[in-house]
Amino acid sequence: MTPKPPFFKEEIAGKTGRNVEKEILKAVTSLEKAKLAKRVKRAGKGLAKAEKRLAGLVDSGLKGVGKGLKKARKSLKRIYA
Repeated sequence: MTPKPPFFKEEIAGKTGRNVEKEILKAVTSLEKAKLAKRVKRAGKGLAKAEKRLAGLVDSGLKGVGKGLKKARKSLKRIYA
């Protein structure tokens, strides 16, 4: 049995793929807002937590990537809250 390639061509066209795409756009927006943060220490902690969550997505499926992006975005939201 050949291993499944890491590309999600078929899955990305579905509902889950659209949701992941939205989460990616939201995460990028959150990162842009994090650049403007005035509290440097809190921003550093939030970025570290988001990085840790995103690093765990390497072996995840498409649904897992969506959940991981949402959690990473939540930790970025804390920066400018």
